[in-house]
Amino acid sequence: MATARPEGGAPFLPWDQYREPKRTRQPLSREAIVNAALKVVDEQGLPALSMRAVADVLGTGPASLYVHVSSKEQLIDLVLDRVLGEFEIPEPDPAKWQEQVKEFARSARRGILAHRGLAAAMVGTQPLGPNGLRLVEGGLALARAGGLPDNIADYAVYLLGRYIAVTALEQESNRERFGTAGPEQIQGWADQYRSYLENLPPGQFPNLVHIARSGQMMIPGTSDERFELGLEILVRGLASFTAT
Repeated sequence: MATARPEGGAPFLPWDQYREPKRTRQPLSREAIVNAALKVVDEQGLPALSMRAVADVLGTGPASLYVHVSSKEQLIDLVLDRVLGEFEIPEPDPAKWQEQVKEFARSARRGILAHRGLAAAMVGTQPLGPNGLRLVEGGLALARAGGLPDNIADYAVYLLGRYIAVTALEQESNRERFGTAGPEQIQGWADQYRSYLENLPPGQFPNLVHIARSGQMMIPGTSDERFELGLEILVRGLASFTAT
């Protein structure tokens, strides 16, 4: 027997409870599309990002996205700029600029690694979005606060961005390659690599043999250890350009 809906609506029929309620489609916007794209990246990785994958998240067809985003390439740029908006650059302090550069680099690397595969999008990309430009502006402010000449400050910001992206990409690649390997297995591979170098002909490869036998190789140093060493080399190099 049918029962009346509240407030005088049409009566419920017995089979109504088995019907899925109609979904109210939310109006599309660029912001909604970028949010959905970032969801795809975070859950499946950058290689899975496509206009169709984003459309599926939004419950629409791929064609409807092109009203707001011209191409997949533009969508990746927008996603990257969204992530760059999560980064913060400290207020420049001339007395602490070197440590401020290091802290920014560490936090930026962590931020990129939080989104699967996004490091690859950073390599070879110029940050021309509003958040990317804000970071470049902040990086220049840090470098100039440290007394770096303008040409060195300019290239330092570019170089630091590439270093962050490439080291994050390396870590992601190692994670995919060695993700199921335990510490002992990784150590075993590293020992094999070192042994191979140690036994090269010293007459042909004196430096490789020397480094391998010295115990100073960064293998099997962790990704964090290698990152910190490279960052220290970069910042000390930049400091050599400051006015004394």
